[in-house]
Amino acid sequence: NLSFELWLILHKKDFRCSLCHCHQYLDCMNSVFNQNFASLKEFKEEKNFKQTVLSKLNFEDVLAAIARAESIEKENRKNAQSQRLYKYDYFKDNPSLSIHSVIRNILKDCGLV
Repeated sequence: NLSFELWLILHKKDFRCSLCHCHQYLDCMNSVFNQNFASLKEFKEEKNFKQTVLSKLNFEDVLAAIARAESIEKENRKNAQSQRLYKYDYFKDNPSLSIHSVIRNILKDCGLV
């Protein structure tokens, strides 16, 4: 999922660059999480992912990622044309993602936001 890497980065910083392939996120992910992995596969290995990403995130980071993703979505709705594949709307131009909507709804259902 091309947007998963973007979702991770948004926990720590704004990111609005257009990329053609998910491996292009690696440099930014290494920078944001203070790592030096050679590949996304290595970055996402369970042990590395838990130590590198999950251990460095807190609830405020999740809220910040949601806000940053909503900002990207708002800008896309204003400036880009949405497309539909099956029941999913998306923007062909990236960055684009929708995982924040699901996370926001989960937090809302739990009474956390």
